[in-house]
Amino acid sequence: MDQPTKSFNTKGGKNRLRFASSKSRAKHASADVYRNGTSDRLSSTSSTAVREKRVHDSSFRDSDGNGGASKRRRRKGGKAKDDGDVHVVIKEDEDEEEVRYFGRDNDAEGLGMGRTAVIVSSKSKLQLETPEAAGADEDTKDVSEEQELENEAKEEEDEEEEEQTALVTGGTIFLSELDVSAQRNGSLLFQKLVRELRPLCKSLAELLHHSEGIVELLIAHLLSPRGGMDHTPSRFAKESWKSYMKRLSDEVAPDGYTINVATNDVLHLFGVLARELRQEIYPYLTTRILPRIIDDMLNPPPTTTMIDSDNHQQNQRNNVPLDVSHIESAFRTLSYLFKYNAEQLIYNHLPKQQLDGGVVTKGKKSQGDADILRRYYGKTICHRRDIVRRLACESYAPLLRKCVDSGLKRHLGRTVKALASSLAAAAAVATEEGAGDEVVGDETTGTNGMTNSAKRARSDAIDGVSSLFFEVVRGAPGRVHSKKGRLVVRTLLDSLVGCGGGSKKKNNANKKSEEMSDGDPRKLVLERNKAEALYEVASQFLYKLRGHIVRGSGAHEGGGDEVTGGAFAEVLDEMHRALDAATTTMKELPPSSTSSSTEITTSTVSIVHSIAGYVIGLMTETIDFQDGRLLVNKDRVTNSLQTLLNRDIYSHATRELQDRILQYLCAAWRTNPNHPSFALRLGKFFPSIVAPPTDSSDATTSSLEDGGLDPALFLGRNLLPHLPKKVASTYLIPALLNAAAASSCGDKSNTDSSLVLLHTIATAVWPTVDPHRSHDVDIDDTVADALFAREAAENCPEISPNLRSSLFDICLSNIDFESNPPT
Repeated sequence: MDQPTKSFNTKGGKNRLRFASSKSRAKHASADVYRNGTSDRLSSTSSTAVREKRVHDSSFRDSDGNGGASKRRRRKGGKAKDDGDVHVVIKEDEDEEEVRYFGRDNDAEGLGMGRTAVIVSSKSKLQLETPEAAGADEDTKDVSEEQELENEAKEEEDEEEEEQTALVTGGTIFLSELDVSAQRNGSLLFQKLVRELRPLCKSLAELLHHSEGIVELLIAHLLSPRGGMDHTPSRFAKESWKSYMKRLSDEVAPDGYTINVATNDVLHLFGVLARELRQEIYPYLTTRILPRIIDDMLNPPPTTTMIDSDNHQQNQRNNVPLDVSHIESAFRTLSYLFKYNAEQLIYNHLPKQQLDGGVVTKGKKSQGDADILRRYYGKTICHRRDIVRRLACESYAPLLRKCVDSGLKRHLGRTVKALASSLAAAAAVATEEGAGDEVVGDETTGTNGMTNSAKRARSDAIDGVSSLFFEVVRGAPGRVHSKKGRLVVRTLLDSLVGCGGGSKKKNNANKKSEEMSDGDPRKLVLERNKAEALYEVASQFLYKLRGHIVRGSGAHEGGGDEVTGGAFAEVLDEMHRALDAATTTMKELPPSSTSSSTEITTSTVSIVHSIAGYVIGLMTETIDFQDGRLLVNKDRVTNSLQTLLNRDIYSHATRELQDRILQYLCAAWRTNPNHPSFALRLGKFFPSIVAPPTDSSDATTSSLEDGGLDPALFLGRNLLPHLPKKVASTYLIPALLNAAAASSCGDKSNTDSSLVLLHTIATAVWPTVDPHRSHDVDIDDTVADALFAREAAENCPEISPNLRSSLFDICLSNIDFESNPPT
């Protein structure tokens, strides 16, 4: 229902009314009740924002004139006199100013024209005062000050006593908000609820005594049965809650529930009740309130209609989507419920023990991890609507930040591992069932056998879990959370590396081999699917985090690349640590000669190399982001590349891992072409990288994006144009020429590929060295031309005469004017 919503324009302008579409309102919707800055929606003067601030923001209540603190501040600021002359008293730090009126006190027309207002300072006041009055003031000055101090102290004590008495015998905030809601909502349904609630909440004592009845009334009027009465009937006197819910699902609302005219106001009253009762509402939170909002309101069952009653054919269609205002109100209510019951939720208190009067203890294994919330993740952060996923993550994140470090790590680790296991199992089943492109009902299955709805559910789940990690890590604009940011990043990357057996324990690779000793291919598929799901979660999480860092960098002074990179430094440290762990795992793999089964070693190598490739892919995405803006420590990148390009790892790596290493190399060198460490420490690896494979088993199909070309052509296209002329002529171009000649000599069928490589080298251009023309390109590159000149080729020290002859043969191999004359 994309219907525009009308609201008042509080910022002024010609149009007093403005209309916002559903998409616009969804963009500005928020469920984070802790961030009430200038950009927050609650900073506006709308009635909904004022209602929430009046209840949950104590500073707002004091500034509005309610509360003893503001009264005491006004009393200390000065008190107006009743002598008829002084009407306004303004006190500053040093001087006291008074507004006095001189002239006639009477005004026949009532227009205030008979007197003149004059602002009198404290210095001028001495001249206006009579000597007798001044002398009298000096005599009574000390006595009046002491009397005022005693009166103020007594009034403060009286106000505190009145406040304490009002909480027990007087009205409550819940009652006042109920009256305000009754004035706003005049529907018969809500007025009926008001009449039932008003006798139960006149004081805090009554509110505590009737807490269960109030919660049940709010739950009953929150939603209406679909196709039935306007509200849910109440529970019988001796009916248990379990039997009551069964009666509702079987008799009252078999088709689910729908929203009504009182939904938003009831949700607001839930937040007010949580503020009043605090932890006393927790016994009903996880057993009644959360299931009502999450299950019945946000996830109603699809509508079922009968097509053919004789054959019992039914048709299911989705419900009309909820309006953005209802979704936002629901999650803001959940945020307030979590805020006032944070300790109970974090330590997983059992509501059943509280209801039975038992003593709740904190379990050692579940202490501080808020694991009780994970049961609702499937229906909130994995919802099919993006606004539900985003607002759900904003509601859960503040609560998770309050967990202890070990508990938060355990909570997030279980969440992401459960997601990876479910997605891996679903992908494995789809792969076994759907081979090739088939038509299943109204949906088509792709090459991996997954239907379109299954792919949509997979993407929604990955987006929801990545958003949850991002909301926990997100700090101030342009910053990572100071206490929990690094811990969350480490937890996610450890889950990715640990999927392939990468941990700090010794002989982890050997243990991974023993786990797959039975040679079951399904386990291999499951492990690969888990790693792929974890990689997608980490990739989306880092993408959102990078955008948050860059967008908020302008809010800080001198928000340049150094400030932006410094805010992302801890994240990069964790990524390097994960890459070092994956590299260590690859080094600890048992050689094939010492393994009892070649299949076991092949499976283990495939999984471990896939994990390492995913970690390298995350590094490549981060370096490619805005031309390496977030990259701070270049030397650490050089160290990792030097380790990966070493013969012990690169020569034994799978083709997929080799491709990711080359992408990592090109991305890092493109962003820092003039860094001395790259040329001095990595240039020596070019000959071994571009050398053709000696074993036919290694010459597998490349997965590079450039049409499956070999590493030499990939480096020629993606790295050669970005290197300085001297570095390219010294290190890369001789290696590429050697690779072209060696490939043509080994197999005449590779002549076309060699020609393409030579053409890539010949047409490569470089940026000029002139700093004033940094964006220009030197088309007539003398260095590249000199390499292909006859005189320079004879004196090229890096190419042997045999290779030079092979290069000439490659260039002239396809020219045959006798058999193929030019047309």
